[in-house]
Amino acid sequence: MIGPGELARALQGAWRVFIGAPDAMRHFDTSIDGFWRSFLVIVPVAPLFALSAFAEYQSLQAMLPADVTVDGTAFFWKEAVRLCLDWVALPLLFAALAGILGIRQTYAAFITVRNWVTIAIVLPFVAISLLGAAGLLSEDVQSVLAIVALGFALRMMYMAARIALKARWDLAAGIVVLDFLTSLLTLATKR
Repeated sequence: MIGPGELARALQGAWRVFIGAPDAMRHFDTSIDGFWRSFLVIVPVAPLFALSAFAEYQSLQAMLPADVTVDGTAFFWKEAVRLCLDWVALPLLFAALAGILGIRQTYAAFITVRNWVTIAIVLPFVAISLLGAAGLLSEDVQSVLAIVALGFALRMMYMAARIALKARWDLAAGIVVLDFLTSLLTLATKR
């Protein structure tokens, strides 16, 4: 299980990654054991994702006419499948492309960092969803904040690629685009 100290160290590391600090990698265990352990980050991410899915479900129900309902069980199962697909799709894709992209030596470090920074990436989206579902944010404000959160997420992933992979800007940008497209494809599983 992931302890609070490990979680705090990773969140501090995520911030160091975001700002491009040269010492950011020291906050992550990039050993083979640390690589596999980083997949346990799904444990704290899943409840956050579930909160966001619940807020989305509530918003969806509120927008529909009173006589129309969405099957909650099917909705949450699709969300769970999407999370699982999103969690493993990029690591598997990058494992297959590591040699071609020239990232074989730094692949494990990147996936480790990517997994850990996911917590920091998810938090703003969850907050926006919950505040929106509670009626504390208008749709316009939610949209603006979602764009800001997306910018934060893209910067975080870009810097994770730059730092963990020791990648040039163009490779890092390409990896962010590939990660984003992979996530969009998993989003398509909802429909």
